[in-house]
Amino acid sequence: MDADYKTKALVKETVRETLLAMGFNVTDPDEMIAHQKDQAYLRSARLTKEAMLKDTGQHFINVVVSGLVSALFSAATIIYFMLQAQ
Repeated sequence: MDADYKTKALVKETVRETLLAMGFNVTDPDEMIAHQKDQAYLRSARLTKEAMLKDTGQHFINVVVSGLVSALFSAATIIYFMLQAQ
């Protein structure tokens, strides 16, 4: 049981020192909650950016395909009327 307590104390101190080295004030619970909210915001911003990039790519493909179909239709219409004029 004593070894388990020492292990927990060692892990707790290691985590505390790591957080302090990263600039976290581990003694203030409100600041820790603020850091958690910051991390949640960053994740949300990253996911939003990824979704926007995916949507942008899909819209670009739609525009290119629509343009090609329009050009093909226009060419077919011009050829049809040129043949009718002869």
